[in-house]
Amino acid sequence: MMRFLQNLFSGKGTESTEKASAPQTDAELAGELQQKVMGYLVNSMAGNLMVLGDKLGLYTYIAEHGPMTGKEIAAGLSLNERYIEEWLRHQAANKIISTDEKAETYWLSEYQKDVLVRDETSPFYAIGALSMLEPNFETATKRLPEMYKTGKGLDFDGYGVNCNCGVCRILSVWQRHFLVKSLNSVPDVAEKLENGCMAADVGCGYGFAVNLLAEAFPKSQVHGYDIADISLEGGRAAAKEKGLTNVQFINPGLEEGGMKKETYDFVLSQDAVHDMSQPFEVMENVCKAMKEGGIWVIGDMKCLETHGENVHKNPLAPMVYGFSCHVCLPSAMQGPHPAALGAMGLTESLLREKLLKAGFKSLEKLEFGHKMNQFWLVRK
Repeated sequence: MMRFLQNLFSGKGTESTEKASAPQTDAELAGELQQKVMGYLVNSMAGNLMVLGDKLGLYTYIAEHGPMTGKEIAAGLSLNERYIEEWLRHQAANKIISTDEKAETYWLSEYQKDVLVRDETSPFYAIGALSMLEPNFETATKRLPEMYKTGKGLDFDGYGVNCNCGVCRILSVWQRHFLVKSLNSVPDVAEKLENGCMAADVGCGYGFAVNLLAEAFPKSQVHGYDIADISLEGGRAAAKEKGLTNVQFINPGLEEGGMKKETYDFVLSQDAVHDMSQPFEVMENVCKAMKEGGIWVIGDMKCLETHGENVHKNPLAPMVYGFSCHVCLPSAMQGPHPAALGAMGLTESLLREKLLKAGFKSLEKLEFGHKMNQFWLVRK
């Protein structure tokens, strides 16, 4: 079963692996691991060159004007022809873009446009996630060696604009296409937001969800809370550009007393609680800040009850532990006596225990169909 999950995650297929086979020798296992390591190198180079294509506007230009030759693409974007030819051949060899039999003209098919270009209209848009590669590499090579020795953490401001923006580009895809629809499927939540209420996003990051909810529910006031000023400034700039007047972005560490008591009817947190160094204290503060009968919708990683189960049975584990090592755990290691949950640390039993202790009345699962997050409806 474990090999089935590995194959499924790596894209090798889902054919049955239940047939009995002879135990592998050390040499065979070493060969497999060697292949895997070289595969990581190939994938990292592809990721780097896709980030380059995204930065230079190559995908958008090819989508709008293709089929085109490398010479035409280079001329259209005022780029060096020889470099562009090599980039195009790499992309076509990896089936990221399309080409003819002679590899002379290049274009994007409709499904490739969905993944590479259509950030506002396609739920399959994914290239934005690769903007995390550059800050992740910098973290792994320049910051983590010292942090592994000292045990210190790193806040999101310390990661810089690229990381904060990258997180937003990952989360915003699902939020843009499914968040409002999902919240509207919960009658109590939909009624509060439609009629006009005080709402908050705790751990809002760049504030994409804050501005989205403010647009979708103009009668409601939506406040975004985060301790990363880089992200808050991004949220404020986006709100100003949209002309939103029912939003406010707040750094609770700078505000006297943090969140105001008995203020909010609805609170949202997605992919944020496990990043907090003091998540259980935050739960208590959110409970105090909510009105009686208020609802908190929490979305966090789909994790099993133990790390052993996650490592051996959770197909999301390779990706999620990777994110955790680069971003989530360092964020959760800040300050004295951090909870240090990491991305796979907020289990259902722990979440339930701490929320009830904080003063909430109940916790129930929500089926929003998210591939990585389990959502919970928490009532005060």
